[in-house]
Order: sequence, then C-alpha cells, then structure tokens
Amino acid sequence: VLFIAHWIACVWYIVAVSESPHENTWLDAFGYRDKPILEIYIAALYWSFATMTTVGYGEIHPVNSREQIFGMLTMLLACGVFAFFIGNIGGLIRSLDSESAKFRAKNKAIKKFLVERDVPLPLQTKVKRYLQFLWANGRDFGKENKNRDEGILGLMSNHLRGEVMLQLLGSSIKITPFLSDIPSSMLRRLCERCLTKAAHAPGDVVYEEGELASSMHFLVSGRVKVVYVGGAEREEFVDSGGYFGELALFLEALREGTARCIRFSETVALKRSEVIKLLPMYPKTKKRYEKMCRSLADGGGVYVLKRKGAGVSVQWSDDFEEGDEDSVENGEELEGVDEYGLDRGGTCRDGLMEVVMVICMIGTLCVVLPACVA
Repeated sequence: VLFIAHWIACVWYIVAVSESPHENTWLDAFGYRDKPILEIYIAALYWSFATMTTVGYGEIHPVNSREQIFGMLTMLLACGVFAFFIGNIGGLIRSLDSESAKFRAKNKAIKKFLVERDVPLPLQTKVKRYLQFLWANGRDFGKENKNRDEGILGLMSNHLRGEVMLQLLGSSIKITPFLSDIPSSMLRRLCERCLTKAAHAPGDVVYEEGELASSMHFLVSGRVKVVYVGGAEREEFVDSGGYFGELALFLEALREGTARCIRFSETVALKRSEVIKLLPMYPKTKKRYEKMCRSLADGGGVYVLKRKGAGVSVQWSDDFEEGDEDSVENGEELEGVDEYGLDRGGTCRDGLMEVVMVICMIGTLCVVLPACVA
C-alpha cells in the first residue's frame, strides 16, 4: 500500500508540473509552487492516502479537469487495491478458523466413534490427548479417507490404533481359534497394521464360493449370511461380534461358501500372509500354528473343530502330545462327526466300551427288578 501510495503521489506531482504555465494547478491553488520539494512530496503523499482511503478531500483537491480525471483513476485503483488486501486478510482469518473448525468436527466424529464402540473412558481420553498433540504440532485434519473410521484410525499412532482395534474386536478374538491363545504382543501387532476394515451394504458379497481363501473376517456390526451349496445346501448366520471364513487362516484353499451381508455391516479382515510374517518372532506360536495347519491339511482329528458362527472353528487340543500323531495316522478316528466338522470325544474303541457297559447295566436291572418284586 505504501509503495502504491508513493507512486500515486509522484504522478500527482507530475500531472501538476506538466500543465502549461497559465493553467491553474493544485500547486498554485494551495501555495506549493515555490516550496521545497520535500514539502511538496509530503503534500502529494497526503493527497494520495486521502484519495486511496476514500475519506474525502481536505485542503488539497483537484482544481482542473486533468487532475480530476487522475483523481477518479486513483479512486478506482484504490478500490481494487484495498479489496485485494482486505480479501486476502479475510481469507487468512477464515483459513485459520476453518482449520479450527475441521479439528472440532474431527474431534466430534472421533468422540462419537469411540462412544458408539463402547471404548473405555481411559482409552478415549488417551486418544483425545493424542489428537490434541497432533493439532498443536500442525497435523492436517482436513484430509478425508475412504470412510470415517479409516480417517479416524489413520490419525492415530500404530500403538494407539492397535489398542483401539483390540478393544473393538476383543469379544470376537476371545472366541477365535488360535488367536485367543497367542501372545498379547503379537495380537497387538496384528491389530496395529494387519487388519483391513470395510463397510458393506445389504446384498454385498464379502467372498464367494470357489474363490481362493486368503483371510478370515470379523463382523463388527450388522449381519452376514453364509450359504454352502456343496452337498446339502445349508445357511449359517453371523451376528455382530462373530467371525467367519476362519479356515483361511490355516489353509490355502477355495471357499466352500458365499458370505453375503443382509444388513449394513462392518467387517475387519485378517490376512493369513500377515499372520505368517509375524510368526518368526514367536517360535512357540509358530510351531503350534504349523501343527494346526498340517493336521487340517491331512484331515487329522488332533484338534477340536466346532461350528461357531459360520465355517469350521478350529481349536488347539491341550491334551494332544507329539506321540499321539501315530495313533491318528494309524487310522483311529474321532467320534462325534457331524456335517459341520469333528468334535473330539475319544476313540471308537472307547465308545464301544461305553455301549457295552450300558447294555450290562440294563441286563442287570432286568434280572434284579423281577426278583425284588417277587
């Protein structure tokens, strides 16, 4: 503004001195013709500021048509200059307020997210303090991800994101085969970076029969129907807090059913490849995982297989020892076989002995009861 005012003052002086000697100018009208150049410059600069700020003219004003024309041009220029600077200043203020508004909106969305998921209050406080730290250090809150939850989780550190995801999936993990018994540090690492969250509309297919199974799924909210068409067609329903497709965690095989959402649903996928990447850090868990994979691949019965939600749930049998592999390989089958899997209950020989004992007891009662009546 000072630079423009300086040049306007200079041109205002040039307009006056360029007139003919007989033309009356502001230099003559206000007695500045014979004054020092510094006083003339100050007077011209004064007129320049008065014109640019549109406060009205004081003791100096145009006295001929050329000066009047230049005065009008100066007013037009001043309007553009002031509009430009005032607009920029207003934009800067709005920008600062906009960033604050984005932070408040994001903070509100995060609070709603944590409350809806029943996250404990101490963990909620921890998340809020972390976000305030990000805001204080200039983190951009304006970038939006594919969905709200991804945007919120993406703002958190790996460790904090792992804690929140572990809290969200805690009930599902506690009943999940293999995962329920892995070290807590491994579980936290899985939750930190190995889980993929997705939202589905009613009718969406999570996976189809015949496709290569690479991940198991946790159902955070909603309802999913899994349809099996091989042999006798059957349906399984999975509700919030359940899981499905868990055999993909152990076997690289084709899906035996199609999982379709029947409500708006949120799922979290855990890939087998991500589990395998972490196993070298946990030798005992790796050994146990490999045993489960071998047994399932060979069709052995050294693990308890039960229906939980949809798909076959696999659980480690604590009473299984290394030497028991021989008895399984020699053809001793587990009883309790149903259409959904195997429920380990003992060998066929043990079952036969129980039947014989029941028959003996019935025979004894048949002999004793008539004698007592007589």
